[in-house]
Amino acid sequence: LGERLLFYAQTLQRDFTWLGVSLGLGGLLWQLRRRPVDALFLLANFSLHAFLAANHHLPRQWTFFIPSFIIFAVWLGEALGAIILGFERLAPAGSRASTLLPAAATLVILGLLLLPFAERYRYYRDLHHGAGALDVWRQAIKQGRMGNRLGSAITLVAPNAIIVGDWEQVTTFWYFQQVEGLRPDVEI
Repeated sequence: LGERLLFYAQTLQRDFTWLGVSLGLGGLLWQLRRRPVDALFLLANFSLHAFLAANHHLPRQWTFFIPSFIIFAVWLGEALGAIILGFERLAPAGSRASTLLPAAATLVILGLLLLPFAERYRYYRDLHHGAGALDVWRQAIKQGRMGNRLGSAITLVAPNAIIVGDWEQVTTFWYFQQVEGLRPDVEI
């Protein structure tokens, strides 16, 4: 568990950068000060999601980090909001500086956070290709008319049916439902 929690922390740092992690923690503190109930609710959810995600024993376990990372992104947004508010308070109301300073700070911070994206993306793309967990499924769906046969099978289910599956396997059903307009009554 310790190794998986460490991997979680390293992934959080790699995805958000050290600047993003610092801002996210600052955003949590800002939210605790301004809206403690919201902050505690999100902190409890973040902790639970992070702990549960670290317990998955799958080749692509990082896909389960997404819910906690979304909460962390909210805190990053809180920090950005606090910084913008600080710049707005520095400049006289209605002046060009009151508009330009917050906008410039936002662009600089977002730029610094997005700068290493290409490298982070390449890392995860390479990990994903090596997972191989669903390669048989992916190859089968690409051959012949398998995708059409599978997707059109949505017409065979009972009215108001519910289809449960991994997102990757049900993507074909979603395509036929959303793009082809088949079976809007079915919940996927």
